Amino acid sequence: MDALERTKDEESKKFQSHNIHFDFHIIVQIKESLVDVSSNCMELALKERRQARTANPNKANAKMLWRAFQFAFRVYSFAGGHDDRADKLTRELAHEIETDPQHQ
Repeated sequence: MDALERTKDEESKKFQSHNIHFDFHIIVQIKESLVDVSSNCMELALKERRQARTANPNKANAKMLWRAFQFAFRVYSFAGGHDDRADKLTRELAHEIETDPQHQ
């Protein structure tokens, strides 16, 4: 994606020379959508974790939290950052993982 950002003007000229219109803004929309998906995954993982902890405190599994955190990191790397909501959720998720008794 970074390479595409650097060569966007050059690529746009190539496309236009072949009468192809490509809206590079779609890439920004894809990145923003992925950040939203990642945030939704983190919210769901945190919600399920809290419900599991309430139902059976000994069985609340941190694996799902860790996978959601890994996905958020991949999205962060791809999108070039997070929005405020995703940053807050990532910190909350990291705190849950760090304070998990099985993590110690």
